[in-house]
Amino acid sequence: MKYSVSLLFTMNEIDVKKFDLRKKYKNQRLETDNKYKMKADGLILENIKKCSEFDNAETILIYKSTDIETNTDLIIKHCFCEGKKIALPRCGAKHSMNFYYYNDGEALEISRYGIAEPFQNESRIVTDFSKCVCVVPGLAFDRSGYRLGYGGGYYDRFLSVNNIISIGICYFRFIADMLPLDKYDKNVDFLVTEEFLEGYNG
Repeated sequence: MKYSVSLLFTMNEIDVKKFDLRKKYKNQRLETDNKYKMKADGLILENIKKCSEFDNAETILIYKSTDIETNTDLIIKHCFCEGKKIALPRCGAKHSMNFYYYNDGEALEISRYGIAEPFQNESRIVTDFSKCVCVVPGLAFDRSGYRLGYGGGYYDRFLSVNNIISIGICYFRFIADMLPLDKYDKNVDFLVTEEFLEGYNG
């Protein structure tokens, strides 16, 4: 892997390792077979339903998945059927992120990152997280629940200032034994794949 001189000046050793891993896992995700994805998505839904914190939550903070991610539409549909509230993230300036309540089928807009986000509406922003859980995306997770994000730092900042139960979802084939960590990294409370539900901070 070749880097520009300016990039190298701003990246430490951990950043470089994460940069390489993001490229690796993005390529692997693009190559993931649709048949495997469909079966795994269903099993991930069944496993997340076994998490009592998820089951007892009144509001689920979750994202609209892209084609290379676990299909969150299945989880969102289940939540609506169970009478739970759904809130979706909207990324803002300086790596800030807010969640807005979302009604089934309402219009969304595509962000510059290609993610479907709710329109900004201050009257629908989530401010009380006492009965929420947050479903967290990741390119990969490791066996201790640490995640490799997409590099924006939005979820890291959001979770660091809000005391919310976090649940990572990921295909089992993208679970690493260990990921490179820096001092700001925090593992999720639960990790769900098609093969297991694991808790870490209880």
